[in-house]
Amino acid sequence: EIPAWDATKCVECYECSLVCPHAAIRPYVATADELAGAPTAFATKPARLPQLAGMAFRIQVYPEDCVGCGSCADNCPAPGKALTMQPLASQLATQKENLAFAQANIALKDDRVPTDSVPGTQLQKPLLEFSGCCGGCGETPYVKLLTQLFGDRLIIANATGCSSIWGAYMPSMPYTVKPNGHGPAWGNSLFEDNGEFGYGIAKAVKVRRRHLADLVKRAVGEEIPPATAFIDPIGEGAQQGIAGGAPAQTAPSASGADAPAGGTPAFSPTTTALLRDWLAAADDADAAYDLGQAAQRALQAERERLAESDPARALADEILDYGEMFGKKSVWAVGGDGWAYDIGFGGLDEVLASGENINVLVLDTEGYSNTGGEMSKATELSSVSGFTLEGKPTPRKDLGRMMMQYDYAYVAQVCLGADMEQTIRALREAEAYDGPSIVIALCPCISWGIKGGMSTNLRVAREGVHAGYWPLFRFNPMLAAAGKDPLAVDYQAPDDGLDDFLAKQDRFASLLARDPARARTLHSELSKDLAREYTELEREVKVYEPESN
Repeated sequence: EIPAWDATKCVECYECSLVCPHAAIRPYVATADELAGAPTAFATKPARLPQLAGMAFRIQVYPEDCVGCGSCADNCPAPGKALTMQPLASQLATQKENLAFAQANIALKDDRVPTDSVPGTQLQKPLLEFSGCCGGCGETPYVKLLTQLFGDRLIIANATGCSSIWGAYMPSMPYTVKPNGHGPAWGNSLFEDNGEFGYGIAKAVKVRRRHLADLVKRAVGEEIPPATAFIDPIGEGAQQGIAGGAPAQTAPSASGADAPAGGTPAFSPTTTALLRDWLAAADDADAAYDLGQAAQRALQAERERLAESDPARALADEILDYGEMFGKKSVWAVGGDGWAYDIGFGGLDEVLASGENINVLVLDTEGYSNTGGEMSKATELSSVSGFTLEGKPTPRKDLGRMMMQYDYAYVAQVCLGADMEQTIRALREAEAYDGPSIVIALCPCISWGIKGGMSTNLRVAREGVHAGYWPLFRFNPMLAAAGKDPLAVDYQAPDDGLDDFLAKQDRFASLLARDPARARTLHSELSKDLAREYTELEREVKVYEPESN
């Protein structure tokens, strides 16, 4: 079965696109001209967003890529459901024709709605699509969302685990490119060293961009401080931007060009102005990219008019060699809880303690999903998993609140099924913070044994948040620096739904069936732990409140 869309019931929430693990259902927004010649079954409705006024809206399934997990239909909030699962045979021919028309005739409308909302993110092309993950996977929607938020400036250091299996199986690759041919960069080292791997990438990007900034400063005639070392010490200058702050550390000029300095620009006034503008905006993701593209075009024109022996041409060549560094990069270390909580925790802790500007996304399935669902330190009290058939006797490791103790690390805990806007806000805040950040995301997994099937995974996760099982919060040091409370608790006091939440998953219900007395004891302890955690978080909010004058 695949989802069939009813335009008359759709509320245009865009949530189906966000939650799809395989990027196999997407919104299309079309002008009247783009709809000319559309198939008769190509239903649309007026787009409701003000930025899309006068256009038509449609949800389009990719019929040959959808795996029929049903997450979109189960999550659909429209009264009467705008998405219903229908037999593939009844939909395939029609939807293949509709999709072919949409892909050939309707352009992306990715520059109209800011990416601080569900619609804004889903109007961006997903750069992770049609992976080999399980139907209903809870991990891929988060990584897909990363690609929609940060696009082709995204660099992922991926720990070995589920996300490296569905993310890099051969001979195909689910990461893709934008229409301009650019996409995310992805790499995998080992299981245990992903924090260090990502840290090295972040340091290399930082050094290369600083070297580019020095070359640009030479080109515009600015004095630059003497270079001290190619690689700066751990943590030094972590809060410094590319174009200012601590003395720039750079490599010797590869071209050997002695570019004019001390007030003598190497290029025309127009090119010089573009380069100066880039220096001023180097840490602004959108502006740096646009100015960088314009500067490279101008430099290419400059070099063609310069003699080969002219030092300015050699300088232009070297700047162009670093062209990919004009855009601000977004470096993320991504991995599961087996890496972050257990085997790679030492490296993760060192990286977050360093003060370096690096982001971490933990895909928390509460167990070693890739090898059969064995217990990790993220596994919750009373859960039955590999090697813990009598139920885990201890609570989960509170990784988020542990990392908050650094005070200078951004920390968030999110759940897409419970609060999509909070998830988007946390990822954007983490990336914007000039320092270490970690976002821990609850990822429902097939190993949980959800009794309603993985189509209900978002609903089950939402019930878990309401029961206090998975706290939502954000700790933002930038707010503290501005004299505001850095801690926001984004969920309500636990309701009485914990027992129902646990009963819907075999990992908890199996113990109740086999040893009811032990299960009730552990579940009671868990309930008390969750209530205490909410109370402690609320207390910490008050602790962090700035003192009134």
